[in-house]
Amino acid sequence: PHAPTETAPAARRELRGLPAVLGTGDHKTIRRIWIGAAALFLVAGVVVGALLGFERVSTDGLEVLGSGHVLQFFSLYHVALAFLVVIPLFTGLATAIAPLQVGAASIAFPRAAAAALWSWFGGAILVCLSYAIDGGPGGGDPDAVALWVLAVGMVVVGLLLASVCVVTTVLALRTPQMSLLQVPPFAWSMVVAGVIWLVSLPVLLAGLLLAYLDL
Repeated sequence: PHAPTETAPAARRELRGLPAVLGTGDHKTIRRIWIGAAALFLVAGVVVGALLGFERVSTDGLEVLGSGHVLQFFSLYHVALAFLVVIPLFTGLATAIAPLQVGAASIAFPRAAAAALWSWFGGAILVCLSYAIDGGPGGGDPDAVALWVLAVGMVVVGLLLASVCVVTTVLALRTPQMSLLQVPPFAWSMVVAGVIWLVSLPVLLAGLLLAYLDL
């Protein structure tokens, strides 16, 4: 009788294209999406800010945005500047640079980092959509206002999860020879910023929850 032969395990199919991007845990790919999306929202924010500035200095009675939409565009500009541009941009830079500075092979909790990215990005898209259908603070459609509250909540959850990954990377994944006093300034600054976000953003999240329950 012939001896049983071992069969080689089937090779896993390598994902490419969009499925590979959506399912990635690679911190390099994640950082590119963070920075690219933040840059895209920065361009949109600059356009909205320019329209608000033109509306403010216009003296001939010309209305660009309309008196009924100025408050919405004003809130969109500031929400986008803080939660769609500045914090995500630094999060993307920290995802790329912090592991290299502390000698880590990757960002801590890579799957959680990917989930944070897509939660933030999905929430950011919904934030823009809610404004487009008359939502946001001062919006006239109650359903669109509720969508805005949920969307901002998704953005905040994504940023909180990303902050946990960045802070954990610097504090727990350093090389054994590196003490906290030897951590480079940028990585330390992201630890401080991440801790501040972890303390302050849950307060905003609780306020959004109360606002949603009151709608």
